[in-house]
Amino acid sequence: MKSLHNKIDRHVLKERIWADTTPRVTLSFYQYYHLGNPLLFRDHIYILLSEVDVLGRIYVSYEGVNAQISVPEHRIEEFKSALSTITFLENIRLNFAIEDDGKSFLN
Repeated sequence: MKSLHNKIDRHVLKERIWADTTPRVTLSFYQYYHLGNPLLFRDHIYILLSEVDVLGRIYVSYEGVNAQISVPEHRIEEFKSALSTITFLENIRLNFAIEDDGKSFLN
């Protein structure tokens, strides 16, 4: 089975994000955790967070997860609930951007 991935050019995605007027929140998180199958976990979190309209970068490796993402303001609670379905991310510390236009994760 082939791993999931974005099929849209990153420049096109950036243009769409800048044109989108939905209020968004930029945040990051990381968690060290031994992942036996990073590709399987990557596909799982991709599907899970796509359902909540999360944009950004999430790096998955055998050592854990590191994310710089943007979430629609009105879906923050849904996002937190989605993360809490993953045992090792259940009480993860979310680092919210201090100065935020909802698009700073693009830099």
